Amino acid sequence: GMPVTRHASWHCGRSVESVKYEQAEQMKAKKSLIGSISGAFAILSGYAFIGLSLLIVTEVVARKLFGRSLQSVDEISGYVVAVISSFAFAYALIMNAHTRIDIFYGKFSNRARQLLDVLAYMVIAGIAGFMTWTAWTVLSVSWKFGTVSIGILSIPLWIPQSLWFIGSV
Repeated sequence: GMPVTRHASWHCGRSVESVKYEQAEQMKAKKSLIGSISGAFAILSGYAFIGLSLLIVTEVVARKLFGRSLQSVDEISGYVVAVISSFAFAYALIMNAHTRIDIFYGKFSNRARQLLDVLAYMVIAGIAGFMTWTAWTVLSVSWKFGTVSIGILSIPLWIPQSLWFIGSV
């Protein structure tokens, strides 16, 4: 008989379409996992903001009514906002919720919008890469020298900085 040959549309006994479908499903699963993790951190961040708000209200009431301060609320607030922001940026990216000027964006052709999206993602990737590199550099220096905050709490700075780094990654 005639030898059996495979066409270019077959890969290891599977059609190119089935391979592409499988790759698309794997990508969806990865994106879904990343989205789930990011979503969980977004929810935790929301609770952290609620806790922070309650802490600030308590600080204001304590100062006004009792002339006393909880001490270091401003320091804790700074750490919480920095850490939450790093996680929020990632969540906004996954949810495609970063700000764009839709009044102009909608006037471009589909091709131009695609190019603008690619450019925007490249800029975001550059900023995220710089932020992650900076977070790692700051974290490693704080770890190496055992740096603590200058406030009353003397928090080892590697603690909030490691959370900032994780959010940046």
